[in-house]
Amino acid sequence: MDPVQPAGGAPPAPAADPTKPGEAAPSYVTEEQLQTALTARFRTFEQKVDKALSDGLGAFGGKLKDELAALLPKPEPKPEGGAPADAKPKDDPSPELRRLQEQIGVLTKQADDARAERDTERARGRDALLRQRLTEALSLVGIEGVRARHALGVLVDAERRVRWADDGESLLFRTEAHDELELGAGLREWLKTEDAKLYLPPRGAAGSGDRPGAQPPPRAPAGPPDRAAVAEGLRRVLLGQM
Repeated sequence: MDPVQPAGGAPPAPAADPTKPGEAAPSYVTEEQLQTALTARFRTFEQKVDKALSDGLGAFGGKLKDELAALLPKPEPKPEGGAPADAKPKDDPSPELRRLQEQIGVLTKQADDARAERDTERARGRDALLRQRLTEALSLVGIEGVRARHALGVLVDAERRVRWADDGESLLFRTEAHDELELGAGLREWLKTEDAKLYLPPRGAAGSGDRPGAQPPPRAPAGPPDRAAVAEGLRRVLLGQM
């Protein structure tokens, strides 16, 4: 018997097909794969923009040169024996020529400003990525929070130990021996120095932060207090206040 649909109601939605045996589970893109894809896409876009900008400026510059050459007066041969006494001064450039020269100057300045802004944004982004990767590497060895921020300032800003490799993808760490190693290996060598011990987490009983050789604070003696000692202490306090 066919199922009866409820009056005035929409037909039930078909159930989702279960995953057929033999089909692969859906794959997900990791953060590293996404970052690599975005970086490649951004580089391709930059190359296209640079090529379009260069081609446009080159074509426009060539056209302006042709127009300027047509507007500029042709150089006249110098007469032998020096200039005649009745020679007249040359006329000033035409307004059209001055306007074209101003346009060339404005376009050149805009192109230079655009390139400088693009280079600044690119350098700022790469610096932020460098600091992020170094912070993650420090957290793996237990340096986090305020210690990590201080160590980041020392390693990147003060001593400049970390930099990008020539491939633009990996980071290099300069050790005490002035050898540049991969970030993980170089950081392990730095952890052996006395400076690195300042940023390592404190060691002590139950992680209390006690340092070796530190004396615990004195404790009060167990048991009820001595009434005579308490009375003597109160008497001294009262006498000192009078």
